Amino acid sequence: FYAEFERRFRAELAEAAVTGRNDITLHGLVPGSVIALTTILWYSAHLQDGAAPADFVHIAETAPITIFQDDPVLCAQCTLLGLHIAGSTVVNGSMRRPSRNQVIAQLDGLDSTMCVNTMGMSFRWAMHTAAAGSVALDPAVTKSDTLRLNLPKKFLETNTEYLIQISASMTGAPEVEHSASLSFRVDIEPLMLLVAGGNVEMGSHATLRLDASESYDGNGGGAATMSWAWACTGPDWTPCRSTDGKTLPSVITASSGGSAWCEDSAEGSCMVLSINLVGGLGGLRYAITCSATKGMLAVEEKLWVVVHAGRMSPVLAISPLSAKVNSELTTTLRGSTRFNEAAPQGSRWLHWEVTPEGSSAGAIDLAAEALTPLTQETLV
Repeated sequence: FYAEFERRFRAELAEAAVTGRNDITLHGLVPGSVIALTTILWYSAHLQDGAAPADFVHIAETAPITIFQDDPVLCAQCTLLGLHIAGSTVVNGSMRRPSRNQVIAQLDGLDSTMCVNTMGMSFRWAMHTAAAGSVALDPAVTKSDTLRLNLPKKFLETNTEYLIQISASMTGAPEVEHSASLSFRVDIEPLMLLVAGGNVEMGSHATLRLDASESYDGNGGGAATMSWAWACTGPDWTPCRSTDGKTLPSVITASSGGSAWCEDSAEGSCMVLSINLVGGLGGLRYAITCSATKGMLAVEEKLWVVVHAGRMSPVLAISPLSAKVNSELTTTLRGSTRFNEAAPQGSRWLHWEVTPEGSSAGAIDLAAEALTPLTQETLV
């Protein structure tokens, strides 16, 4: 190969010398190889004072040149190719574990008209921690072979320092490579407390059910991984009393028993608390505090409940209806209901009645005339 290349190269030089050209064409270059060209400037000049002609030769060696496949052109601009981190979800040096995170890189100085490679660019992200070393990045999930790295929710570990790096290179020419890096930390997340069932008014006949089972640890783990406790305070900071006349303990746990019980006490936890509180005329207001702990983490939420003596009637309303309706048209009545307390499934029911005013009005068989059941909030 080298002998044939030199032969053709010398032929090009000879032709250039005869024709006076200052450029040559190279043939037979092997893709993937690196060559170093030396430019030679030869000229003749007559010295002064009638001296004989003399030849002067000036030699200047160029930098190595990489030969790409498909005969693309690689120029000096390619070596100036840069890469930097253009954006990320890092805030104050930290990423959050519960969030979906991204890191976006951007190429600098790549001019496709000056630096061409028909095989394109290759990108590769890498992630490292001091404790675990290299972290695997699945391209199908993280897009770690593109300029945008995606990190799914809960992918990162809390209380950990991370270093990520992206490398960009020309496919088929790995020596033309640049990289950029970003370091960040993942701080410890707080416990997320979600309690359903509080902040209501209810009758003393009903059971107050407080459910914190949807709570979770932002660092990993559900409500079952936490320790739970409840506190109840009555009006004017008095102890809470149940409908059976007993005074509830100031702190209610899975072992309290009595009129306050934990539905999940079999697991030694108390994520779901049920209480029967005594009511009063006009309502007695209770303050309930839910506390959760896990290791060094702790969180609490304050709730309230107003308990009335006996049962509470629901609030009913009918949407405004014009005083006159056309008997030839269908009339729609819409009722709205609001129940201030919990009721077992299937224990609520509605029923419509229409009462004619005046002795001259005839009776209305509403069941026969209505197009919708009389037990729904909308009557047609």
